[in-house]
Amino acid sequence: MNEENKYKPNKKQALFIDLYIDLNNRLTLKQICKEVGITRQTSWNWFQDQNFTDYLNSKRNEILARSQTARMLVAVRKALSGDFSFS
Repeated sequence: MNEENKYKPNKKQALFIDLYIDLNNRLTLKQICKEVGITRQTSWNWFQDQNFTDYLNSKRNEILARSQTARMLVAVRKALSGDFSFS
């Protein structure tokens, strides 16, 4: 995504993205669409939009990076205390 062209999702898209990338969410795509108040066709249309998918992927990457950093910090703390069982 070009930095000059910052994509801003609408409210339904933002909610959809939050639910879709939530690591603790166990909802199906159909359930997410129902929660957001859209059809599966609408979600499909959104996924055809490169700006939407770039934005979704950047948000997913942010979450994964935070998760990985947190797990690494836990592993380092455990190792410093002599515990080398990492999970």
